Amino acid sequence: MLLQALNRVWPDPQPALVFELGGGVLMGVRRAGSAVLARAESELPETDPASAEPQPPDGLQDAIQAVLGELQPVPSPHAAVLLPDEAVRLALFEFDSLPRRAQDLRNAVEERFRNSLPFDSRLARITFRAQHGGERPSVFAAAVATEYVLRCESAFEAAGLCPGFVGSSCAAALNLVDDDAMAVLLKHSDQAMTITAVDGGTVRLLRRIALPNLHGADAATGVREVLADVFPTLVYIEENLGRAVEHLLVAGFGEIQAALVEALPGESGSPARPLLEPRFASASCGAGLMGYVHG
Repeated sequence: MLLQALNRVWPDPQPALVFELGGGVLMGVRRAGSAVLARAESELPETDPASAEPQPPDGLQDAIQAVLGELQPVPSPHAAVLLPDEAVRLALFEFDSLPRRAQDLRNAVEERFRNSLPFDSRLARITFRAQHGGERPSVFAAAVATEYVLRCESAFEAAGLCPGFVGSSCAAALNLVDDDAMAVLLKHSDQAMTITAVDGGTVRLLRRIALPNLHGADAATGVREVLADVFPTLVYIEENLGRAVEHLLVAGFGEIQAALVEALPGESGSPARPLLEPRFASASCGAGLMGYVHG
């Protein structure tokens, strides 16, 4: 599974509590296996989009306490935490051939990240998965500033929890993507959209595109903003990856999501649907959380 490939796997039993940060909200669930027993959320202050390096939102500990109070009874303090897309840099690196030794591959991935991160790659937590499903071997990788992770972990620990699993919301959401076809996930978070093409379980394309005018826009304007970036990407996938897109999945677009799902098939010729079930469909957060639950 993509989530497990990009993060260290939690030993059995998996945590009953799962949290996701994103879209000015902290969402949490208490679960038993893949069944959600309770769900709660608390608003968070918006982070500064102009900040060169993302920072955890102020008031995170208070939000954790508020959500935790609604998830009672809590069987264990162990928790999984999914970080927002703006805090984690996902990347797809192609290689002519992959180094055979694990440490050599890690060094190669860190070298690829070195000049593209808004923080020092030597102070980053980097995880990755080698892939062999494309024409060339590739690595699907994630990097996050260690300081960001430590500050988030401290907030959960101060609330009496043990955040033993910390991962990427976007990577977790890919667990909900069918792995038997060429599917594209459009996931919105904060002021950007991540477009991920997955072909038979292999990530083939990854793009993060700024959408600074989406917040507060009417549905028609917001949909036009999204389609202006999506359509060229779909054309690129068909022309360069040799596969037409068979499924379009949408998450995190809030109030414009229904209009976007309705407009996409006419623009792309591919069926589109929300990634999440109706009770989560229009939420700005939750795709990573449910991807972890069902992963």
